[in-house]
Amino acid sequence: MKTEDDFFSDREWLRYQQEMEAKAKTENPPIETLPLKKVNELLNLDPRNQEAIERRSQLLKTNRAKRVSQVKQSNSNVIEKIKSKLSGGK
Repeated sequence: MKTEDDFFSDREWLRYQQEMEAKAKTENPPIETLPLKKVNELLNLDPRNQEAIERRSQLLKTNRAKRVSQVKQSNSNVIEKIKSKLSGGK
């Protein structure tokens, strides 16, 4: 990495710093934007990463809220079907 002494002017130095920050953001996006798979990989590397733990809990909450559970048939329909089968109906 270059230092401030490598540049002729402050403008070039500031431009270089901005480019490095932009590059770092694209290579390592913030945890708030990562999907669950990437967050789990981060937690495998460092289980004490508090930001990753919070992001994972948020993602799991939203996934649970979006999940659709299967609706069970009521017992009355099952009993009616058994009665109709026993009585010879279809």
